[in-house]
Amino acid sequence: MKEIESILKEHNAYGATFYEIGEHAPVAGIQKGVQFFKEAGADVIVSVGGGSPIAAAKASLYFLQQESGGSY
Repeated sequence: MKEIESILKEHNAYGATFYEIGEHAPVAGIQKGVQFFKEAGADVIVSVGGGSPIAAAKASLYFLQQESGGSY
């Protein structure tokens, strides 16, 4: 993760890292992630890991899209 953060920072593309997604991407973790995304002022989500982080990223983007009425 540190290497990925470093690469993103080199390209001025790093905002923050969210680690609080549990196994099987629980809704509470996704909601925390959505809030974290908004507070960080991020434009994109980069998911690293297995199925749970990837599923959580997709669900987070879905909820963000629903809130904004647009697309992410």
